[in-house]
Amino acid sequence: MPYYLRHYFDPDFDHFRLTPRERTDGGVDHYDLGYVQNVTKSQLLAEIVDMQEAGPDADDRFMIDEPVLPAGVNTVVDPDNERRLLANVSGYVFRNDGLIHVHDLLNVRRDVDFHTGNITFYGDIVVHGAVRSGFCLKARNIKVLDIIEGAELRTHGSILAQGGIKGQKRCSLTAQKDMRAAFCENAQLIAGRNIRVDGSALHCHLAAGENILVEGRLQGGQTVVGKKLLVRQQLGGGTGTTTSIVLGQNPKHIIGLEMVTDQLHEIDDRLEYYGEQITFGPTLASEYGAKIEQVQRRKRLLQKRRDMLIEEVEKAPAAPEHHQVIVEGEIRPGVVITLGKSCLFIDEYLGPSRIRLDSDGQLAVFDLIPAAS
Repeated sequence: MPYYLRHYFDPDFDHFRLTPRERTDGGVDHYDLGYVQNVTKSQLLAEIVDMQEAGPDADDRFMIDEPVLPAGVNTVVDPDNERRLLANVSGYVFRNDGLIHVHDLLNVRRDVDFHTGNITFYGDIVVHGAVRSGFCLKARNIKVLDIIEGAELRTHGSILAQGGIKGQKRCSLTAQKDMRAAFCENAQLIAGRNIRVDGSALHCHLAAGENILVEGRLQGGQTVVGKKLLVRQQLGGGTGTTTSIVLGQNPKHIIGLEMVTDQLHEIDDRLEYYGEQITFGPTLASEYGAKIEQVQRRKRLLQKRRDMLIEEVEKAPAAPEHHQVIVEGEIRPGVVITLGKSCLFIDEYLGPSRIRLDSDGQLAVFDLIPAAS
């Protein structure tokens, strides 16, 4: 009795032959090429059905004589139905040499650019080239061997920027766990736990829930760290550059406050424009009057959110004795450090130092005593 193998993915998918996805407006999205066929663990991949159920569009290649599933790597037969093949991990599915496989590691052996489009993957990604400006990667963990430009990377796990980051003020990396970069310039790096920069961090926004380590220079930008900041070589860039450090804060609160503040500025600009429009006659007054009411409601909600975030930011951190800045090299003028309501401005050159709260609860500079060898 003949059978038919019904696929629940495209068995002929070829990531070397991609076309832009069509948008709802009839155009095409050159950033969305559908680089992988994602599946989640336990998702149905294929099933065997009797020939009479195959339908008129049945592919002759998948007509089989015996009801045997082509189970490959990381697939499993459904324990409740021996004719159904399921994914045993989350990843990408493909057919090769007559078998169906699922891999949870995606190797992108080129740059992420207009040949690949944006990539969202349920497993881990290794990019063997660069990630070019304007493109986005989302995955469980991401490793990039070459440079990251003005791109966006997001993970549920960790990010390794082995080739470094030249963000062009448009780069945003977010990892729920840890992040490591060879160096970073003009980029935003946010990690739920720790950040390590093997070289220098120049004019970046760094935010970590626990600790940050910079092996080279930390100069310019803002650094938000939940516990400890360690800089091996140099903190600050001199009087012409402000380097801001916020200790003992949840990065989500600081970043959230900045976003809400920006949104409120945009709303004020919009209200000013709407206010001008209502002076041009009753028709526009009616149209823009309704818009003003809507935007004002939005503004009130944002103001409440802003006040809540300010309260969180100004709270005294728990266990403040654990929050400190350690610089093993030199500190240059222009560094501003805050911990709760205490603020310290450094306007001179300093040698190896430890900055923490003193007995009066104020930030102070202490000489760094080298560890005994």
